[in-house]
Amino acid sequence: MKIKTIACVMLGLTAATAVNAQQAAPQLETPYDCAGITITIHRCGNVGGQDVCMYRVDIPGGQSLEGNKPRADTIAQLKSCKLKPGGGGSAPGGPLNPPYLAEMPPVDKVLQAMKTNDPRETTLRQMGAFYQLSEIIATLSGPREIRGYMPDEQRILQAYATAAYKVGQAADAAFPGPYGTEKTLSGNTPYRYSRNDPRFGFKGIPVWQALLSPGLQTQFAKIIGADNAKYEAKVAEQKRASADALVANSASAKSPAGGGSSNGMKNDPGSVAARRCLESGRDQMECMGQGIKTGLNDLFGRVVGGVLGNDIPAASTGPAGLRISGDFSAADARIIFSEAGASITCGTLVPQNAAYTVDRSGGKILVKVAIAPKVLAATLRADGKLAGPGPVEVAGRVVVGTTTVGGGPGGYEAQTHTTTQERQIAAADVPNYNADAVHQNGMEYSVSEQHTSTTYEPPAPQRARVEARTAPKTERCNIGIIPGKPLVGLVAGLSAILDPSAPQGSQKPFGLRMAGTYTGPSGLSMEFRIDSATVECGEAHVAMPYDVEDADGQLKVKMKNPAGPFVVLLRSDGNVEGSGSVNLAGRVITGSRGDDIVYAPRNASCALGTLAPKP
Repeated sequence: MKIKTIACVMLGLTAATAVNAQQAAPQLETPYDCAGITITIHRCGNVGGQDVCMYRVDIPGGQSLEGNKPRADTIAQLKSCKLKPGGGGSAPGGPLNPPYLAEMPPVDKVLQAMKTNDPRETTLRQMGAFYQLSEIIATLSGPREIRGYMPDEQRILQAYATAAYKVGQAADAAFPGPYGTEKTLSGNTPYRYSRNDPRFGFKGIPVWQALLSPGLQTQFAKIIGADNAKYEAKVAEQKRASADALVANSASAKSPAGGGSSNGMKNDPGSVAARRCLESGRDQMECMGQGIKTGLNDLFGRVVGGVLGNDIPAASTGPAGLRISGDFSAADARIIFSEAGASITCGTLVPQNAAYTVDRSGGKILVKVAIAPKVLAATLRADGKLAGPGPVEVAGRVVVGTTTVGGGPGGYEAQTHTTTQERQIAAADVPNYNADAVHQNGMEYSVSEQHTSTTYEPPAPQRARVEARTAPKTERCNIGIIPGKPLVGLVAGLSAILDPSAPQGSQKPFGLRMAGTYTGPSGLSMEFRIDSATVECGEAHVAMPYDVEDADGQLKVKMKNPAGPFVVLLRSDGNVEGSGSVNLAGRVITGSRGDDIVYAPRNASCALGTLAPKP
């Protein structure tokens, strides 16, 4: 299987799995007539490692009971049952009842349609969309909003409420408040317009344009506006403004000056990072990881996967300047150097991460590793070996036993959700309500009311796991003359598994390397990583190998540019400098043809001069 098709295939498998799961699921919140006994399935899911369904049984005479049963047994039992006459639910696989529900988008479509480059704004838009869709159902249901919804209406409303709740909970965990007067992000409700507000469905979140048909919007407007000319004029104004905003956003996305692509490709941080990685000429597997990692960093505001040895390409995680790449092993000691830091093992101690520095002094490359109780000072020799002081003491931890964590019974947890809905009232009833709670629309009046509903959610699986118990200890090991070898890249290993026919680069460059992004006044930038450097000038950005040499009393960085190699010097003040100019033969993605990505050439030239590291 080719790497470039892996993402699509994975999505295809996920979709197929979801379809099969849906076909195997009984109709939720729909009464079944089973030989005179009514059975209603509330929810199915994994509880305590078992796939079960939560049900309610109503027995003639007013008695009822609730419980759990394995999904397979539930499905088998319902085969002999029929949808209860007058229950209002749709038959499995049949049309929804009432028919307008056919336009109500599934949860995943709502989540996708409301996405922006700002994860916080995405949360507010998604929660606002679920609220407005629920208000639309309440409006179109007519008197059932008061008397009680039909099963399909109730099921979709519950799905929207649950999704909004989960989105809010995830956002509050990722982005703790406060936010102005609100304690949490989910407490902000900028898009909770009342259903008779002309901005409803247009302002801020394009619910009508992105998710529903014009016909349904017209039906909704007639119920709310009751042919009120003033209301219709304001809705038309909001509709025009919303359409103009969509056109402007589309034009911005397609304009290179606006940070978008010429063919309207996605411009979220993960997509941009993956696209830039591919354009620079890096491996497709690495670029897939680049997009995933950047997207997660943008969402959670932290480095994802920042573990030692993680070679998913990303902006430099260590300090700018000289670094080392290699695995140096002795009889009772081992030091692994990567861009981010060093991992040191001494005797029976658990491997521990430590910061390190590399400097050139007195014609030698000095390496200092920040271990306790004393910093380890060594020299990286010209033959690639690490020369240490000999016996050293290293403070760390040793394993003294194990502890079992987690596990326990499953079950369902009650989740309470509160929504605000508008209810029409008679003019004679207006004095019975607080003036601030009453909204007037022409000759009609409505009030805002809060409705509380409860759903039963299975908690996160509590799986037992075994963790090591450690205790502090100091050991002594010999770090003398230690030979080194190249590191094996994780991406290369993944590529070998997913696409054995692809060319494999199993090892990272060994020895002296560079890290950090350096920029100059001409617009030239060089982003160094352990494996290569990405040089950018104008629209051209090219990934290229490089070597670091300690020769003639200088540290030379030799850039293997396909359009013409060049050399820069690493100065003692931390800057790099070169003379002349750099010519780059780059490319940009313009689209795709089947599984193949289509590129267009981009050439540029920038002067070298002095480039300083970004802070």
